[in-house]
Amino acid sequence: MKHVNLNLLEVLAAPSVRCLVICQPWPWAIFHAPEPKQYENRTWNSEHRGPLLILAGQSRQWLDGVEWLRSENQPCPDADGLVFGAIVGIVNQVDAKHVEHDAGKWCSNRYVSGPWCHVYADARPFETPVPYSGQRGYFDVPTEVVAAELEKIRRTRCRQCAADPRRWRPGRVGRPDDEHQAQTDWQALPAAQRGVVAAWWECAANPDGTGCGAFELVLPPPPDD
Repeated sequence: MKHVNLNLLEVLAAPSVRCLVICQPWPWAIFHAPEPKQYENRTWNSEHRGPLLILAGQSRQWLDGVEWLRSENQPCPDADGLVFGAIVGIVNQVDAKHVEHDAGKWCSNRYVSGPWCHVYADARPFETPVPYSGQRGYFDVPTEVVAAELEKIRRTRCRQCAADPRRWRPGRVGRPDDEHQAQTDWQALPAAQRGVVAAWWECAANPDGTGCGAFELVLPPPPDD
């Protein structure tokens, strides 16, 4: 699948982000299970593709899933260790499949029951859940509400970047432009170093060369004493 990784620069630049309420323990399974839950079972199809915030609902109706997860060797905590009533992370919704119309090997996944499965990739948990009131179906959340958590994620490498540095490509040389993601980091450098930023590296983990927005500044080696 193309564009599996979220481009968090684009997400942060948008005025709002789509959101969906999912009841615990399934948000935990999406973001924290050893085998992450990539299939969200629904009775309806979805045309949405792209960034999707996950809000852990207030309902405790589905907590019998805790024991099921444990029986599947997914060590889910008790209810006291789960988050309710808050946005807990962001995923990239890349597809929606029907267990009969689109039957295939994917249907054997432990999390699949259907009839529709919304397919998630690149799940990224928030460091600090953001309390928020949910709505039925998809709804929009102003980006400013979750910007701080998205920015924390943006500054970390995606899994592919961390696993394979060759996926990183060199950025432009010299002082970053105002629009560039490295600008704020360039401003945070000591004044003596601002003029000697050699370059930076951008994540290029996706097939078309657009990555998750992560970057590294490249400074010249310190002078010999």
